[in-house]
Amino acid sequence: MFTYDDTGNLLKDDRYQYTWDGEGRLLSVKDVNGNTVASFTYRPDGLRETKTVNGVTYHYHYDGSDLIRITNDNGQTVWAFTWANGKPNTVTNQNGNTFYYVTNYRGDVVGIVDENGTTVANYSYDPWGKELSVSEDTAVAGQPLGYAGYYYDRETKLYYLQARYYDPETARFLSRDPDPGDKDDPITQNAYTYANDNPVMLVDPDGKFAISIDRIKYALKYGLKGWLASYFDWATADKIVAGSVAIADKIYKIATEIAKGYKAGKAINTVFREALNKILIGRGYKNQILNIVKKQARKIGTKVVLRRITTLSFWWTDLALFTGYTIVGYNKYRK
Repeated sequence: MFTYDDTGNLLKDDRYQYTWDGEGRLLSVKDVNGNTVASFTYRPDGLRETKTVNGVTYHYHYDGSDLIRITNDNGQTVWAFTWANGKPNTVTNQNGNTFYYVTNYRGDVVGIVDENGTTVANYSYDPWGKELSVSEDTAVAGQPLGYAGYYYDRETKLYYLQARYYDPETARFLSRDPDPGDKDDPITQNAYTYANDNPVMLVDPDGKFAISIDRIKYALKYGLKGWLASYFDWATADKIVAGSVAIADKIYKIATEIAKGYKAGKAINTVFREALNKILIGRGYKNQILNIVKKQARKIGTKVVLRRITTLSFWWTDLALFTGYTIVGYNKYRK
């Protein structure tokens, strides 16, 4: 049985009692007997600052919204993390040993390997994120990143998605969605569902809004083709994009970056424009994509294509074309 307060925060279920502050942030989790399992504090920007379990307090440090380090009260590092393309990349334990995360398409941590490639951990989950199996060597035992790259509080078996906490046992969030949803898509208006009840196809980067990686990938490919068509034609652009595995790989990396940075409430054109500006201009992806495109175009080999390769560039007008066609592609794809 679930009991909620007037603002929609879960107060009690079959396992725990929950307390919240006036801004809808979870302060503590207690068992049915009233014993505190975990308590939390938060930074002014809303990110979790500390967690206390059994009298031990852990402090969280971020780079933007990426968790990069957990320390104890003495300032000693308990875990340190790096991220790549929106997914967890490495974890370093308190002894300074670094290990590498193995993730799947959604960002689930399915394994960890050491610097020699030896497996030191394996994980599996059901579609909603409930742990089905965990096998960890001592060196990585208790590391906290799991399903979809989320932070997993093992004491409470809840995932911390920054904006909200998620319970994989019930496939529900503990508090209401801060985004009201899309009036044309009723499932998005359910305040507690995870990933619009479709965790296989959708991801929720921060507990605010579920998005489809496939839809973003389609949109980016369409945007790339639209930009290339301004130099060649649509048929040639389609061949260039379809024929290159390397382009597909770059598109996937951009898509995961967009998924990670997606914030509800922003217009879709703003989301894509900001992401493409940051990634293509700020990350140097544009030169990589240009080189891949030119290489693939040369394989087509017609005189017209070879001549137009020399005019290919990636200035602000090109970025505007890419962004515009990406938005068109996003609106075309409805799966």
